[in-house]
Amino acid sequence: MKRTTLRNSRSGVSAIVGAVILFSMIFTVGAGYFTFIAQNQQILNTETLSRSQTENERTNESYGALSSIIESNNNIGLNITNTGSVATKLVAIIMSNSSWVKVLDGQVGQQTTPNLPLYLNPSASTGIVDTGIVPTSGQNYSIKILSERGNMFQTTYPEVADPIIAQTAITTINAAVGNLLLNYNSLQSCKPVTQDCRPSSTAWTGGWELTPGSGTRYLFRAEIANYASKPLLLEKRTGFFLLHVQEGGGGSIPSDLYIVSPPNVDNTSTDGAGAYTDWSTSLASGGSYVTVYFGADDAGGSTLRNFDSGDAGVHLTTIVIFGYSDQDNSGTKNSGDSPYGQSIPFEGIVIS
Repeated sequence: MKRTTLRNSRSGVSAIVGAVILFSMIFTVGAGYFTFIAQNQQILNTETLSRSQTENERTNESYGALSSIIESNNNIGLNITNTGSVATKLVAIIMSNSSWVKVLDGQVGQQTTPNLPLYLNPSASTGIVDTGIVPTSGQNYSIKILSERGNMFQTTYPEVADPIIAQTAITTINAAVGNLLLNYNSLQSCKPVTQDCRPSSTAWTGGWELTPGSGTRYLFRAEIANYASKPLLLEKRTGFFLLHVQEGGGGSIPSDLYIVSPPNVDNTSTDGAGAYTDWSTSLASGGSYVTVYFGADDAGGSTLRNFDSGDAGVHLTTIVIFGYSDQDNSGTKNSGDSPYGQSIPFEGIVIS
């Protein structure tokens, strides 16, 4: 009878110990599981908050850019402004035209001045960013600016307005002044014989102020856009004319500078540019700017006019365009083409 009681007592203790061990295992595993779930939920919440904040910053990021020509080197320049409410980091600029694409990201061979990346606080601007790319006359360039957050802003050179606004502007231009429009900021001058005046030369500078010496000659160039529906072929009587409105030193006053062909050689030892041949310049339709060169003493000539101290004073200038509308888009003058003439007022020039 005593043995039976001892055996039952031992069995009861074993059951209790087993239950304790089982409970401990369940508690340990369960606590670990719930701790694991809680930790992962915390990580998820932190990541969700971070992503929400990043997306909110990305949404509030915006910037704009104005493209222009840098006078000192004729490269395309961009002035980029942070128009958003958060600081931004610009990491790349993608330039392209109809034949190539170039990525500027600050790496060797792909630098800008100042070089990327660029940091901008809200409302701040970069100033002029030199892309190092010299535009080709008549070419349009697509410009895409990328931020570190993945936003992209797109502009062009030359800048293209919103189509509806642009069409309204074209209608107004045509009704008020004609089909042709001068880019007044594009007027530049160069001194042959002493400077290399080829189109890509860095000798071209702002053309509104001249400081001539004895027998100094000048070439001028400016961008002209044709908003007509057909290209316009130019003839040799197209000219750049000066009207002396304020006397300076007296003397002879240069009054007419005719269209010339762009210099294709370094003309530091020659008088000027090549003689112009009728119809060799075409102003494309649709408003794309084309660079036109002036300087000849006579229509169809290549000898340039002299500027000297006797020509000092303030001048109004106007460009007078003569040509034919290229009705069949052939690039040559044909019997069906209609004549066209227009004057484009007024650029101011100071000869000092």
